Amino acid sequence: MVMAGDGGDELFGGYKRVAKHLRTAWRGRLRLPLALRPALEGGKLAAELAMDWASAYSLRFSGIAPAQRAFLQDAGKLQALSYWRAPDAEGTSPLGKLMTLDYANYLPEYILRKSDLCTMAHGLEARAPFLDHRFAQRIMALPEAEVYTRPPKLLLQQALDPRLPGDLLRRQKRGFNPPLKRWLREELAGRFDGLGERLQALTSGQLARKPVDVFVRHYLERAEPLAEQVLQLLILDESLAQLRAHG
Repeated sequence: MVMAGDGGDELFGGYKRVAKHLRTAWRGRLRLPLALRPALEGGKLAAELAMDWASAYSLRFSGIAPAQRAFLQDAGKLQALSYWRAPDAEGTSPLGKLMTLDYANYLPEYILRKSDLCTMAHGLEARAPFLDHRFAQRIMALPEAEVYTRPPKLLLQQALDPRLPGDLLRRQKRGFNPPLKRWLREELAGRFDGLGERLQALTSGQLARKPVDVFVRHYLERAEPLAEQVLQLLILDESLAQLRAHG
């Protein structure tokens, strides 16, 4: 059994994207009637301005931007964009709204799912103390000013035993960034051949062959920022192939 820190960022507002999105909270329900234009790169700003402020938060952690999706997908089969489930109850403040969206979506669909898949693949049981219902209820009952601090998690630091090694509290946060460049340029490079054709067949035409191949070629030639999106295409290819093989 292993202990995990899952839930800490959601309880204490530790993600950098939260602070960034709060800077535009003045927008509220204001949105601009912008047309979605298919594009290889970027495209999130226009999509964000076309959505109300709370809904646009989803774009902060969405993998493929709406304009990129429009580029890859057959225009006649492009469905309305939906990134998350609505929370049962929303916070009253701008920060509270973002936190409830994380509780309902990012935490269960990404963080906990990732931990479950990784631990079960190795026969491990994981426990997340921050998500103990009594602890979470106690934290969520506190005033926001005490919980969502700068630096983040100041309340947690104050509650820890002062006899703990000092460097434990001063360490910088470490992410889980995989070596995408090496994976895509070396180990997974052979999977690009015929990717567009395979995805067009596996998705019944939802993804079109030519745009997928152009997208991948653009990444291989000069667009390293597209690495994450290209990896998602490869994962989709493998996942759908396995489903078809076992279906």
